[in-house]
Amino acid sequence: MAYIAEGLGNRLDWDEVMKFQRKNGSLFSCPSTTAVALIHKYNDQAHQYLNSLVSEFGSAGGLPYFSSSILLAFILLVNA
Repeated sequence: MAYIAEGLGNRLDWDEVMKFQRKNGSLFSCPSTTAVALIHKYNDQAHQYLNSLVSEFGSAGGLPYFSSSILLAFILLVNA
């Protein structure tokens, strides 16, 4: 449930979700899950993780994590 936290909002126990935080400050190495956790339960490590992504990638923080073949497969699946 924690991995799909974006859609669950206040229905989650955010203290429990934060137990899945990685050493880099993220939740599951996922910027969107980390951002929603930061909204509901402020955490310095999560904030630093997101700031580092914005500093490195600008507004395209999520895309560099996907290889082009995975992204292409996803696009083909969505368009099917």
